[in-house]
Amino acid sequence: MNTVISFILHPLIPVNVSDDDDQEGIDIVYPLTVFFAIGIWLVVRRYHKMHNSPVEFEFSIPEPAYPNWKSIPIKNAHLKSHLEPEYEHLLPTFTDTGREYITCFDPASGLHINTILADNQEDIARKIKAAEKAQKTWRNTTFTQRRRVVRSLLKWLVDNQGLCARVACRDSGKTRKRPAFSYDYPG
Repeated sequence: MNTVISFILHPLIPVNVSDDDDQEGIDIVYPLTVFFAIGIWLVVRRYHKMHNSPVEFEFSIPEPAYPNWKSIPIKNAHLKSHLEPEYEHLLPTFTDTGREYITCFDPASGLHINTILADNQEDIARKIKAAEKAQKTWRNTTFTQRRRVVRSLLKWLVDNQGLCARVACRDSGKTRKRPAFSYDYPG
């Protein structure tokens, strides 16, 4: 062990490559073993980092999530505001007759966010079948793959926490000072 330490502290000591015990220096096997061990450690570390690091993904920020977003105010807004005669223009341009729509609005200000198509029984059944199919794939994933998904979501949430807070506040009508109390604290 003293020879390894002296080799690290004094790298200019001549290296003994012969079998003669008369020469001074360090046997070449020791430094090669150290460098080989460091190489293996670096490869293993890189492998684990590659398989455990979060995956970057892109998403588009919805327009109502921007702080200076403006929209049409709805008086006494509710989920079916688009059915009232003064707000018929809130329906999408191309509507499917016989289908129901939902008016999305900011509860704090009454600003119209969007009018979306409500799911019918066929849509719900199709989504359930898609979820069942996805779960069959998901159940075959390893713990490492699942951990990577959770780490990716965690990284996205930490990187976009301001955006998430704005969306939660706009959706619930609460202020940013009390988002944790949005369902426990009335008001």
